[in-house]
Amino acid sequence: MKKSIKLIVAIAATSLVTSVAVTPAAHGATKQKVCVALDTGGINDKSFNQTSYEGAKIAKSKGWASTIEYLPAKSPADYGPNIQKFVDKGCTLILGVGFAVADAIIASAEKNSKSKICNC
Repeated sequence: MKKSIKLIVAIAATSLVTSVAVTPAAHGATKQKVCVALDTGGINDKSFNQTSYEGAKIAKSKGWASTIEYLPAKSPADYGPNIQKFVDKGCTLILGVGFAVADAIIASAEKNSKSKICNC
């Protein structure tokens, strides 16, 4: 069971780094402001939240992102407001972490079609 979780986490982190790396190339190497909307597990959950943010840090260290930040959710009620805070801040790439955040990500993406919002 632990091997499958590690594999899923590795795939999620790779997906994050790849999406951040490809996005600037498609937009004239514009640096990205990457914002990570976490699930309720916290930043040090040793799972999706942590590895997604680690992927964002790698993107910054490689020069693909100019800034990175995250917002933790204390409860599912925080998902939508956290994503909206990132939209209001002008984040160029907003990542929702985990399946529980998916509905809030979809709702925000539909309302904010000019923002790059994805669930990983």
